[in-house]
Amino acid sequence: MAYHTDYKTDEEKLSEEIRLKNLSNVYIIYGNDTYLKEYYCDKLVSLSYSGDPFFNFQKFGYDAVIQDVYDAVNQFPMMSDSKCVLLDDYDVFSCSQEDFERLCRLVGEVEDGCVFIIKFDYIDFDRKKNSRVTKLSKAVEKANGKIYNITHRTKQQLTKMLIKSAKNRGVELFETEAAYLTERVGDDLSVLKNELEKLCLYRKTGKITKEDIENVCITDMNASVFDYVGCIVEGNVSKALKLLDKMFFMKTDEYSVFYQICSVYHDMYRALAAKRAGKQKKDIASDFSYPSNTVFRIDRANRYINRFDFSKIEKSYDCLIKTDKILKSYGANAREILEQTTVELAAILLGD
Repeated sequence: MAYHTDYKTDEEKLSEEIRLKNLSNVYIIYGNDTYLKEYYCDKLVSLSYSGDPFFNFQKFGYDAVIQDVYDAVNQFPMMSDSKCVLLDDYDVFSCSQEDFERLCRLVGEVEDGCVFIIKFDYIDFDRKKNSRVTKLSKAVEKANGKIYNITHRTKQQLTKMLIKSAKNRGVELFETEAAYLTERVGDDLSVLKNELEKLCLYRKTGKITKEDIENVCITDMNASVFDYVGCIVEGNVSKALKLLDKMFFMKTDEYSVFYQICSVYHDMYRALAAKRAGKQKKDIASDFSYPSNTVFRIDRANRYINRFDFSKIEKSYDCLIKTDKILKSYGANAREILEQTTVELAAILLGD
């Protein structure tokens, strides 16, 4: 896998490529910051093709037929000199060996005039000691492609961004209050931007205070989502829906809520697998590179896994993958979809 060793982060490198319009033919975009992945992927797409997007931009999802992707990549641009193909969240771990091998070959056959982007959201690409991750990464590197791990920004970067954004809205936000905002809300950029918007509308002019943040902003969504999943595990659908409604009422981005729910299910799957293998919390934290400030997630996951077996976890993943596909479709009502998903996830645990 491509690991970058100089002082620049992967986000900074990708941002510079985009600014200079110095694009590669192949990209893998993955990481834990959903908002930034989507932001930079949109930037790449917009720079990668010209002319009519109907002909020169094709997007494929997790259930893509690799032959269709192959055909799209090898098709000449229509009335233009450039085109883009996006493969979004394709499950490289469960696809057939034939399809996987063909994908590896395809990244080495992308011609000038086409940019092929492979982006991972729900699919956890950042896995240790996985042969498919290694092989696909080597194929991309051999083709002089780029692999970027887009992670949450540091507290210092977030603080600087929040202060600048508030100033652009005519409101003062000082470093102490900006740091407190990140502590209270978390480091998910989409959530932070939403909460800052609410603060600026609330304050209108002058200085944002700690009291303003406490009165207006939600607490870290991770805590709310863990409580929500806990209600599902307990079979308390009514309370789970109320917690979901509360997150919507606080103007939390529906997609951020969904991806946090998926993250909790990742934690539970890992905890269940570790339990079967006789592993401890420290082993999970080490094997899956949990930062020290997120190890508490494993403790919470361990509280829930007694209601699960691998069959129920698999059915839950199928439900979440289906939800992800629907959410990405045009005109989807995210709130209604997540409410339906809540009921389906609870029903899985109630089944035999």
